[in-house]
Amino acid sequence: MSITTVTKTVQAQPTELRSIDDGVLNWNVRKTESLHVIPTFIDREAERTWAKQHMAAAFRTFARLGWADGASGHISLRDPVNPEWFWINPYAKHFSLMKASDLVLVDHNGRPVLPTPHKVNAAGFIIHSSIHRARPDIHAACHMHSPAGRAWSSFGKGIEMLNQGKQPFFRIVDRYLSSNPVEFPDSCMFYDNLAVYEGFGGIVLAEEEGLRLAEALGDKCLNLILQNHG
Repeated sequence: MSITTVTKTVQAQPTELRSIDDGVLNWNVRKTESLHVIPTFIDREAERTWAKQHMAAAFRTFARLGWADGASGHISLRDPVNPEWFWINPYAKHFSLMKASDLVLVDHNGRPVLPTPHKVNAAGFIIHSSIHRARPDIHAACHMHSPAGRAWSSFGKGIEMLNQGKQPFFRIVDRYLSSNPVEFPDSCMFYDNLAVYEGFGGIVLAEEEGLRLAEALGDKCLNLILQNHG
């Protein structure tokens, strides 16, 4: 006596394929969802608090990526309450230790708006104040000295669109950064969006140099390479 079994094969429904965009695929509803959406605020004080918290998190993220460079480097954020002011990191505070309460609010003359025990990097203030004055459309600016950025800056040229490279980035999970980096496409984001300042002469301690940096950035680009610097 023999037994014959028949296995019924159910053909899976084809999965809709999508090109890479700014979201992730939700397999339940088969549509993309944004990883993170910047909220809108009616209360500017609440917006200020939210922005400072994310600014401090950006410092810690940069530290994890290996972009911290001792006491150098800075990030500025235009103040949501008064756009003529901006927040900047205190001098000599390591990126990995940055908290929202450490950030310093200054006016465009470099004077602290709120009481603070911290000092501000003079070069950082000159660079960021010049950019914020020249570009009202820019709400945040970062100045880093990553190892790869410093090496490339010695060529004094932009990035050619030869490939779509990838770099490690940390995924946001439940509002926190995961411990495992993921790859994130980056090269093409610089297309027609990168300027080069060939005349960079060292640490920016003169207002005129800050103005030249803002001029080199222009009214369109969002990225600027300082030759032999980063």
